[in-house]
Amino acid sequence: MSLHDHVIQSKAVIVGCQGHHLSREEIALYQKHKPLGFILFARNVDSADQIKRLCDDLRESVGWYAPILIDQEGGRVARLREPLAPQSPPFEFFGKLYDENPELADKALRLNTELQASYLTSMGINVNCSPVADLRFEGAHDIIGNRSFGGDPKIVAHLCAVVAHEFLKNGITPIAKHLPGHGRALADSHVELPSLAHDVATLRETDFKPFALLNSDPILQKAMWGMVAHIVYKAVDSNAPATISPDVVDSVLRGELNASGFLIADDIGMEALEGTYPERSHNTVVSGLDGTLACNHTMKELDDIMFATPIMSALAAKRFVEAETIRQDLAPVDRRDMLVIHQELDALLANKNWKKPAA
Repeated sequence: MSLHDHVIQSKAVIVGCQGHHLSREEIALYQKHKPLGFILFARNVDSADQIKRLCDDLRESVGWYAPILIDQEGGRVARLREPLAPQSPPFEFFGKLYDENPELADKALRLNTELQASYLTSMGINVNCSPVADLRFEGAHDIIGNRSFGGDPKIVAHLCAVVAHEFLKNGITPIAKHLPGHGRALADSHVELPSLAHDVATLRETDFKPFALLNSDPILQKAMWGMVAHIVYKAVDSNAPATISPDVVDSVLRGELNASGFLIADDIGMEALEGTYPERSHNTVVSGLDGTLACNHTMKELDDIMFATPIMSALAAKRFVEAETIRQDLAPVDRRDMLVIHQELDALLANKNWKKPAA
C-alpha cells in the first residue's frame, strides 16, 4: 500500500499509550481502529532501546511508518531528560540571546535543534511538538511564559523558522503551536477555557503574526504541522474555542494565517473543552481541522474516542502526505555524531550563564 492509502484509511486522531511496552489489548485496539499516529509521554520512557522498540511496535500495530510525536521543546517541557537526553534551555534563553547577538543565537539554536533531532530520530520519533510561536505578554498566565522566544512577532517567527527548518533538515516534522496564539491568555487551557476579547486588527499585528510569517515560507507552509489552541477568540466566534469553531478555522487559520498545511487540535483531554471525550474528538475534526490529539485516556475511553472520530478526509490526507514527503526528502543520509553536536553547543554557550534546572 502507498503512504496515501494508509493515511486515508486512518482515524484522524493521534493517541497516547499506557506504558513502556504495548499490551495485547492495546495492540488489538490500534489494529481495530488504526489511529493516524501516536504521542509519547514521560510514562512511556525508560531507555533509548526501550523507546525504539515501543516505536517499532506502535508502527507494527497499524501496519505502516506512522508518525510518532513527542513534546520536546526544552526547559520545563521535555519528556526526555538527562541522562537519556541532554537538557535544552527554554526558548526564552535563545530569544534573549538573539537580542544580544543574533548571529550567535541563530547558530546556538540550530545546534540545539540538530541535537534534539539527533536523539529523537535515533529512538524512532519523527514528529516534535515544537517550536512555540506564541508571544510572551506581561501579566498573562505563565502556561506559556519562558516557553516563548519573546514578545516581538518578527523575532519569534524568525527563531521558530530556524527551529522548523533545522528539524526538517534532520528528519523531524516540526509542529508550530499554539495557533492562532496562546501567549496572551489569562488562563491555562489545561484547566479552563481562556477567552480573548481583542479585535482582529490587534490580534493580526500581535498574536497571529508569527504564524502568518511562518506560513509565508513555502516549505514550512506545507511541511510544518500546526497545533491549534483551545481558546475563544470573541471577535471571530464569541462562543466556541478555535479547535471546534469552523469560523476560526476557515477565516483565521486557513484565511488570515494562510495555514494550508496539516493542522491538529491540542489534547482533547484538556478541561477547556466541554462534552464527552468522543464528542470532543469528533467536533475538532468536523470543525475543519485535519486531526486531533487524545493523549491520556483509559482503553475504554480510547475505544470510544476512536470509534467517534472520522477517518482522514481526502484533503487532510493530501496535506499529511505532502508534509511527510518533504520530511523524507530532506532527511539526511548521513547524520553528524551526537556527541560532536553536544560539544559544539556546550562550547558555544559556555559563557552565557544558562544553568540547567534542578531535577
